[in-house]
Amino acid sequence: MTTPAKGNEDERRVWKQWARTNGLTNANGRFITNSISGRRIRFRTGLANKDIHLLNAIEKNLIDLVHFRNSVVERWPESIRTMLNDGEKNGQGSVPFDSWHGPPGLERRKQAARVLTDLIQFFVREYHINNVTWLDNDTALAMRATSGYFPEMGFTISEDSALGDDILDIDQGSNFGIEHMKNPIHQLCLNIIMQANPTAKTNPLLFWVGLILQTEEFGHHQRLEFSGLKDTLTTREKLEALVHYARVFIMDFAYTSWLGSDSVHKEWKTAVESALNSKPSHWVDQGLPRPVDQRGDPTDFSQPHWKSFKTHFEPLRTQWLVKGSNSPIGVILELL
Repeated sequence: MTTPAKGNEDERRVWKQWARTNGLTNANGRFITNSISGRRIRFRTGLANKDIHLLNAIEKNLIDLVHFRNSVVERWPESIRTMLNDGEKNGQGSVPFDSWHGPPGLERRKQAARVLTDLIQFFVREYHINNVTWLDNDTALAMRATSGYFPEMGFTISEDSALGDDILDIDQGSNFGIEHMKNPIHQLCLNIIMQANPTAKTNPLLFWVGLILQTEEFGHHQRLEFSGLKDTLTTREKLEALVHYARVFIMDFAYTSWLGSDSVHKEWKTAVESALNSKPSHWVDQGLPRPVDQRGDPTDFSQPHWKSFKTHFEPLRTQWLVKGSNSPIGVILELL
């Protein structure tokens, strides 16, 4: 397989500076934590059957989840999708969010979804699986009260952290069947996207950026396959994938929190729900072009129900999805 191209000179200079600022490299530009490469290589080796089943279940649930949430975004009016896609605080000059639809988008979605899947699986493997001792009948014998290999990789995760609880919730859900894993996986993704004061040593998304830079962009790590799918994305494309799916999760959070708000009139909720439910989204996953009647804004877009949602959505957008904000995506956008 041809190795994806490295970043251009300007990109690599920005990425090197970010790594240095975050304490990932020394004065000579060398990455400090050598164990990351070793852990990355051994990521999918030496697993018990139960662990393989757990990681496969995570992959299926997460890919199904992000593909569905991604396509649903296309039901929203064009102006709201433009707000979603705007990475600047002034909210001006963006283009509408694109779910990567049409024939060219199918392969890109498959590749991009696996960037997030790879991240989540890695954290489950390193935090949970490496802390569990299994009996021959695939039942847990003991849980070690450690953070696995994360301290060696320069990542801070305390025993009582919310991140650790989120990871354990995924495993607990798997005990009741694969369908019980979707909610805890969704919650973990949302929590790492909506984390204030993030650094590469405390936030999984930024840690993952550092890992990609060390092992792939400035290293020569062998690319891993996902269920036979070759990894063909460049560093920039992987960063874009993280931003893309963060927008998908925040869009979903904005809608569900708006629906759950007591301050929003019931008739407004009903009006928006009806409008969204009337728009199909199957064309996205089928690789079809956007239907003509799903272009632009609806004729009633100036009505109070749409204004109410936009008012609710805007502060969430500026808090979590704009360049320079105190958020993981705010940091990643600075690297693009």
